[in-house]
Amino acid sequence: MSDLNPDMMVEALRQMLTRSKHPGAQCQFDLLLNVWKKLEFHNGNISRVDYESERDRQIESIESNKTTSTGIERKQDLIDTHFIGRKDRKKGNVRRPDWGLHLLHEDGDNLRLSTRNDMQVGNPAKLSGLEIPRSSDENTLRSRIAHNYLLTYPERLAMAIRFGQAPASKESVLRPLADTFLVHRKINDAIVDTVWTELRILEVVSGEAKGAVLSPSPPAPICAARAADAMLQEGAGKLDVQLEYDDVVRHWRRHLPADLLIGSWRNHVGTDGAAILAEAGNEYLRLTHESFCHLLACGMVDPQWAYRVFDAHGEGAELSRLDEVRTAFGMDDWQPG
Repeated sequence: MSDLNPDMMVEALRQMLTRSKHPGAQCQFDLLLNVWKKLEFHNGNISRVDYESERDRQIESIESNKTTSTGIERKQDLIDTHFIGRKDRKKGNVRRPDWGLHLLHEDGDNLRLSTRNDMQVGNPAKLSGLEIPRSSDENTLRSRIAHNYLLTYPERLAMAIRFGQAPASKESVLRPLADTFLVHRKINDAIVDTVWTELRILEVVSGEAKGAVLSPSPPAPICAARAADAMLQEGAGKLDVQLEYDDVVRHWRRHLPADLLIGSWRNHVGTDGAAILAEAGNEYLRLTHESFCHLLACGMVDPQWAYRVFDAHGEGAELSRLDEVRTAFGMDDWQPG
């Protein structure tokens, strides 16, 4: 038997699936970005009335260009869900900040920019509202919004990391994912098209449909997902093993520049320490058990790796516990690879 902690692993998978349970609607990030940039805060606060007025003004500017105005209430709810949280219908439609971008936090009749402490309620790897600028350069804004987007929709993260430095077409990278399961969502052609549009708007990928590349300085969740995948591949699914840097970077550089592997992104994925531990002047790397569970719980590791890690550590008898979590979230059609 190994020193793996099955309880921690099972709980990490449960948290990941709880945080990523969502309707899968198109995000309309052009609208979200416009609203965010126009909000006026005073000492980090904005009245609900002022927030709703600006939100509706931006929606009306879009609807006014249409022959018929449709879906206004849906757009209002979409913005509120991403900025504040989803409605808990069991508690009088109070918004729960455990899903969405979570940029704002309810505070009586006012809303305030979320803080680092607020993010512990939902996904601690997300950036808070205080950490996402509204007036700095457009690239920084889009990159930080993309950070929370990829953690809100981990199946989108799993799709985004399939792009790399070499130009590849949307059809060759994303279309084959139609009719497959990623995380716990069935991907179809409509989701493929939606995700392609969102990744372009947020500049996670650039280029045209026939030749797109991953951003050379992508959001931290992409780096975390790629680093974990590279170390798990090199370590054959084992955690807490010493890996040579050159061996890990061989997997990494298929998608991202080598110099990003030991980068500042490790300070922006919600852990007290780095997501990967560099040793002996970065000559060796190690993915710890604690870091793996954190990355899994926050949506930066494909849940299929949980099965492979259990198997690699001789915990085959515990696999049924992962199956129980999968069944509880309606994932009976999803089969671990």
